[in-house]
Amino acid sequence: MIAKANLIKPMSKLEPMRNEDNDLVPIFVKSVKTAKQKAYNKTS
Repeated sequence: MIAKANLIKPMSKLEPMRNEDNDLVPIFVKSVKTAKQKAYNKTS
């Protein structure tokens, strides 16, 4: 959304944020999966 709206100029400033997002998303996904698995194991 930020890129499409041209909210950051120059666009090269946006690249480090995109890289960080790409690093953080898998961490959050794994965290959610782990939490769900632990919750499931507690009820079993």
